[in-house]
Amino acid sequence: MTSATGSVDDKRFSDDLQTTHIMDDLRAAKSEQTEYLRRYGENHPRAKAAIEKVSSLQRELQAHAERIKQAVNQQLTAAKSHEQKLKSQYDTLMKSTKEMDQFIVRDSALKQRIQQLDETRQALVTTLAQAKLAESELSNGFASIDVRTLDGPQRIVERVWPRPSLVLGLAGILGLGLGCLLAICTEPKKKSAAA
Repeated sequence: MTSATGSVDDKRFSDDLQTTHIMDDLRAAKSEQTEYLRRYGENHPRAKAAIEKVSSLQRELQAHAERIKQAVNQQLTAAKSHEQKLKSQYDTLMKSTKEMDQFIVRDSALKQRIQQLDETRQALVTTLAQAKLAESELSNGFASIDVRTLDGPQRIVERVWPRPSLVLGLAGILGLGLGCLLAICTEPKKKSAAA
């Protein structure tokens, strides 16, 4: 890119330099023409040669200007073509960037969905393991299980029913209650027998 720009600048400098030389020659020829016409008149050979020289330099300047114009038009066409290529590349890049952004968003959403499904699956596996253990324990005569989340389901070592301490406690309460009831029931009979 830099060398191409440098080449264009060198060409432009060369064209400007050549234009300056032609313009200087044309000014000198016009000055000479004016001098010869004033001094010798139109029909003098030196005046005619000066007129021809001015015309020749004007044609040369016109041709040089046309060449510069064509070169500028070519550069403009090349620049427009390059601009179209860059615009096409930019559009392609923007399209692929947009697709990449959409892919990243979809990928992120899918990862989040997979994580949610994995958590749900893990919860279902844990629940299923607990249900299987509870069913196994119930079929073995145990009434309940103790579940710890971090350790997984674990079996209760003691039976829920019948527990000896619980049975003895209930029997004691039941005996006391029956004794009180028996005492209350027999009390009115003793009073009536004494009377």
